[in-house]
Amino acid sequence: MAWEQVRTNRGSLEAELEFVAEHDALDVTEYREELAQVIGNQDIQAIAHDRIIEKLDESAKLFRVLILNSTLTIPYRSIELDCGYWTSAAEQRLRFSIAGQRSPGTATKQTENNKSWKR
Repeated sequence: MAWEQVRTNRGSLEAELEFVAEHDALDVTEYREELAQVIGNQDIQAIAHDRIIEKLDESAKLFRVLILNSTLTIPYRSIELDCGYWTSAAEQRLRFSIAGQRSPGTATKQTENNKSWKR
């Protein structure tokens, strides 16, 4: 199996993959090993298949979702990748900054000219 470079800071994969036996899915061991190399030290969480599908459904209501499929016949191999340009630490700093600048319950709304923001 050949992997291209994957760039992400966080994401999830199906927790069930860890328990798929080689005799039930040929090459699953090799797949897991190569996947571990690709993931490296990225923040990837193992989440139940049903929850990944729920998250996909929720995301599709708000965003355009790209699903890539292959001819690989290994079950429970769905992977959700978050953006590679924004880290969890950056998101946490942003949320902390927003919380410090606003009183609880104060909504932010954009002005008509889409250039300035008012509280």
